[in-house]
Amino acid sequence: MEASAVIDTYSLGDAVVALARGELDIASAPTLREELAAVITAEPRPRLVCCDLTEVTFMDSTALSALVFAHETAVMRGQEFCLAGARASVQRVLELTQLDQVIVCHDSMDAARRAILEERAGS
Repeated sequence: MEASAVIDTYSLGDAVVALARGELDIASAPTLREELAAVITAEPRPRLVCCDLTEVTFMDSTALSALVFAHETAVMRGQEFCLAGARASVQRVLELTQLDQVIVCHDSMDAARRAILEERAGS
């Protein structure tokens, strides 16, 4: 059995990237939810929080719920929230649940970085 997800964060200008690793399931979803909430509510307030899913190998409905919670929390606080780099299996879950229609999803973290930096340059 693979280890539960590990969440690391780093800054990208006035955005914060939350890098998730491993399986996002019932065992790791509470940690994902708590970590994303902590990033979103941190001071100084990030303009955007991007959850990097590049290293996520599995995602279930509890993880989807954590992502919806993070998105809603960010929106209520006037922040942006996006996802990036989902593998085909994870992207399929996002598409089947139509979460990709609610949360901005970038094909890769490089695409997300470009969008973040372009938006910042335009500000």
